[in-house]
Amino acid sequence: MSLDNCRLEYKVSNEVIFFSIVAVDLAFVYLASRLGIFVLASTIPINLLITNFISGKLISVFELTTTIGNATFIGIYFATDILTELKRKELAKTSVNAGLLALLLLYIVGILVGIAQSVPNSESVSKALDVAFSSSNRIVIASAVAYFISSNVNLYLYSELRSNNRSLVISNALAAYSAYLVDQVVFVGIAFLGSQSMSVFLELLLTGIVIKTFCASLEAATFWRVFSVKTLLRIKE
Repeated sequence: MSLDNCRLEYKVSNEVIFFSIVAVDLAFVYLASRLGIFVLASTIPINLLITNFISGKLISVFELTTTIGNATFIGIYFATDILTELKRKELAKTSVNAGLLALLLLYIVGILVGIAQSVPNSESVSKALDVAFSSSNRIVIASAVAYFISSNVNLYLYSELRSNNRSLVISNALAAYSAYLVDQVVFVGIAFLGSQSMSVFLELLLTGIVIKTFCASLEAATFWRVFSVKTLLRIKE
């Protein structure tokens, strides 16, 4: 049975799929944390690459149009906040920078893959790869700039709030909400301002903020749960 037929038979909604990805991604970051501090740090560039690779697919969630990549971007903030809470802010910063380098590598490799001439019997695979790496320069720049700024905003705010004795939940939630807002404004502004009508631009901006607010709430709830139950967080050095 094909994936399309399976989806039709069981009528899996986009909402279920989207939030299932969110749950799987948060679980992935948590399980990585159980394997060690550096394994946890590696999930930051991993999640960035996954997000960049799948963000070209737009879906409707609660009748709002969003990229499916928003479901995995949440894992970046989850990992950086865990590292910061464990007094590993510098490692979190290094991982954020590593993610930026990984994104640059993916972009360069994608260009070279597109230039390479394929043999006749691999044309279908070649076309699929061309589509996968077909993001415009403007989209790539928007993604990189938004990621770098928003990740550092999240790191800075969470660290500052915790140093001022703010509660775990409030610190995480405010940092995540603020970072998502910055990410959405920067990304949509660079990627679409001027190339789309103002009505389309505002729709993309506002719907993204609503969806990301849902994601930030889920991340904050998971973060609180992990740190409220001490036995859940046993990270190896």
